[in-house]
Amino acid sequence: MLLKAAYKNITNFIKPKKTYFFFGLFYILFVVSLQAQEVQFSGIIQDSMQNPIAHANVIATPQDSILQTTFSITNQQGKYKLDLIANKNYTLKITHLAFGKQIDTVIITKSETKNYTLFERTESLEEVVIEQEMAVVVKEDTIRYKVDQFKTGDERKLRDILKKLPGVEVDREGNVKVNGKEVKKLMIEGQEFFTGDPKLGVNNIPADAIKEIEALDNNPEITMLKGLDDSQRMVLNIKLKEGKKNFMFGESEVGGGIKERYYVNPNIFYYSPNRSINVLADLNNTGESAFSYSDLIDFEGGFYSLRGTQNKFATQPSASLFSGNNGFSNKNKLGAASWSERLAKYLRLDAYVIVKDVFTESKTIQEINYISQEQEDEYRENEEKNDQFFSLGKVKLRYDNLKDWDLQTNFLVKYADAVAREQTVSITNNENIFFNDVNDINSFSLSNVNSINKKFSYKHTLSINTNFEYNEKKNNYDWLFNQPIFNEIIPIEETESGDINLLKDNSSYSQLFQVDAKHYWILNNTNHLYPTAGINYLKKDFNTFEYQKLDNENLINFQDAGFNNQLDFKLIDAFGGFQYKTMFGKWITRLGAFTHLYSWQAKQFNTEIVNHQKMIFLPEVMVKWDINKVESFRLDYRLNSTFADAEKFANRFQLTNFNSIYQGNENLENELYHDVDISYRNYNFYSKINYNINLSYLGREQSIRETTQLDGISYINTSILNSLPENSYSGYVSISKRFKSDLTLSVNGNVYLNDYARLVNEERLDYKSKSYSYSAKGKYYKKNFPTIEIAFQQSFNVFSSEDQEATRFTQLNPSATIKYRFFKDFLLESDYKYTYYINQNTNESSEFQIGNASLRYKQESSAWGFGVEVSNIFDVNFKRNNSTSNFLISDQRTLLQPRILLLKVTYQL
Repeated sequence: MLLKAAYKNITNFIKPKKTYFFFGLFYILFVVSLQAQEVQFSGIIQDSMQNPIAHANVIATPQDSILQTTFSITNQQGKYKLDLIANKNYTLKITHLAFGKQIDTVIITKSETKNYTLFERTESLEEVVIEQEMAVVVKEDTIRYKVDQFKTGDERKLRDILKKLPGVEVDREGNVKVNGKEVKKLMIEGQEFFTGDPKLGVNNIPADAIKEIEALDNNPEITMLKGLDDSQRMVLNIKLKEGKKNFMFGESEVGGGIKERYYVNPNIFYYSPNRSINVLADLNNTGESAFSYSDLIDFEGGFYSLRGTQNKFATQPSASLFSGNNGFSNKNKLGAASWSERLAKYLRLDAYVIVKDVFTESKTIQEINYISQEQEDEYRENEEKNDQFFSLGKVKLRYDNLKDWDLQTNFLVKYADAVAREQTVSITNNENIFFNDVNDINSFSLSNVNSINKKFSYKHTLSINTNFEYNEKKNNYDWLFNQPIFNEIIPIEETESGDINLLKDNSSYSQLFQVDAKHYWILNNTNHLYPTAGINYLKKDFNTFEYQKLDNENLINFQDAGFNNQLDFKLIDAFGGFQYKTMFGKWITRLGAFTHLYSWQAKQFNTEIVNHQKMIFLPEVMVKWDINKVESFRLDYRLNSTFADAEKFANRFQLTNFNSIYQGNENLENELYHDVDISYRNYNFYSKINYNINLSYLGREQSIRETTQLDGISYINTSILNSLPENSYSGYVSISKRFKSDLTLSVNGNVYLNDYARLVNEERLDYKSKSYSYSAKGKYYKKNFPTIEIAFQQSFNVFSSEDQEATRFTQLNPSATIKYRFFKDFLLESDYKYTYYINQNTNESSEFQIGNASLRYKQESSAWGFGVEVSNIFDVNFKRNNSTSNFLISDQRTLLQPRILLLKVTYQL
């Protein structure tokens, strides 16, 4: 059925665009035909005893500088395979860390086979020389790439290099995956780059400064815990060229365009063995953003990064309070600076500050269908003006003697302030509601994280971590309606002007203290025992005050109607348990068991509304099979327990929007859910095939969910603890194959299946949500030839309930990018994405296309560069998407920024 639907949608997409389709197909065939000049050179690398040598590098360097260097890495059978241009001279270098290198000169006219024998090294210093010549070095959990072997000449930033490395993926935002695993931290010369978030460095670090890139898998925050802590963290470490060390480098770019468009982006970097300084700035009104609010507010960089704890508490301000940068008008100001200083041999001080100011204007148009007996339909227009300011500062002092002590303390400060002005029109068959909203948000948080790690002996290592957080948030709403709302609940008094002015003041203050200790006890070479104990303490005050302001400035308090909250909430979680890890051959198994004793208390207006204690048992299992250096299998199971934010325990009404009220519940408890993850990864350097498979299951045993009382388009949500069935299944498969030396094809597939039940108007409704997507991508990159990426993606979304017809949406997204350096000093970049969207229930469809292009000129010997850049070439006005929830289906249009033309000047230090 899915294949039939996919064929039908693809056919409908192609028909009106036959000319473009066949032109694109011809172009792809032309590119592939260029491979016909290549012939295969293969064989076996073996030692003096005729045993195959795995992971040897075979590098073919052409004597003709126009051609591209190619390489192969031998498999477990010692086989190598190179694609060379016929009748061209190549210098062949065969290297391996355990053997002396061999050099040969080859010129072939047709496919040939030749075996080579390597002999063991006689000098220990030779390993350093050999390693520097190898294109890719695989050592246990580390893959090292020598980037010069992969460059084609059109690279500007780090992201451009990463895209060409085998097994590495980079998305549009700058998120990176290595062999299917997401990169969690970015370092330069072993030091964390700002927050460690990869996007900031991937999109800003100049490509010409980079010598090597290291992918460090299973890399724990504490180095001495390597092999003890089963961290799955993937880290990228960037190594700079010698000329960029002890030397300031960077790039400054400024641009201007019609309608007062501007762009300013200076980046300065300085690195030395004892000191590093980074300065980034970004000022523009073109919608470009180097660092989003969600990047800032979601960054923990402390207690949870040091150790995944058994229970996380929601204390940070929510990123959902601030809109993103998807507006038709957008102004960004970003300033960031970091400093790292080695104070003594083992003592380092790191500090950074990030400040951002954003102003956005946005407009959305929604058509909403409410899934109820009344089948109410709503047309809604929403216009917003958001002025946001936020900042982040961190200081870290760390002592690490790389042997038996690792001590560190971190201080992290976050501050955010925003004013959101909103105008909304809601039209239904029964009423028209117009309202304005001014939302003033202010948040502040301070945290101190300390870590003490001591290795007493080979068998005994102790780790102690503490965390203290203070958070405060104030959120004030000022609504102005054209008519009363929720007449049966809110005692609104009508005014002579006819306007209804409602106000709401929210505030919360919380203190969180956490401490845990873990003893890493090596019983013998194959058995470890890790006893763990700790305590979490949370105290939070949450207040809401809601009232009406009359024309004469008098106030009407809604407390007697069940509104207003003055909640004092306390939660203590004392836990203890152990993990037992054993190794059998290439298999590692870890079994864990933890007991938690919860005690929580809540007071409303100084009157106790809950005082409860509870003990639970949480098991966990991890099984890992390291098949070889590039192939692994892992299974994780854990029974998780989490507590909702204290606000969910506030049992009185809160007005949340013109058509919604929320009420908490003091009888809530902890949620319990089973979490299973299975992953398989394999990168075959010989056949150049990369496999990544991930399967996951999440089953909720008891969960906090909202019941809904729906009346027309207005509803009241109340949180309850229930054991209604809720299961989520997801699967991800990625296969990529590198053909010849310069063509890579990849296919990805995603499946998300959810089945769950909710209570709507006191009636249980069973829902099913299904999402399927697949994509195919081809990348062609060759020296002195355009770098081309062509992709096609299709997604299917189905949402159904037991008494409603299934809602089906389909979206197709073909896209292409091209980079071409020509006449040596010119660089052309262009990207294009087409979106075809159809609601299969109504047969309504829409399409839009986004294109961007730039042309740059820079002589290699000059520090100056010039360029022209166009975004949204086709001047598209809006984009369309859909969403579903328990009781509504929304079809939304969002206005986009118009076409922007910029002239740019760059200066490179």
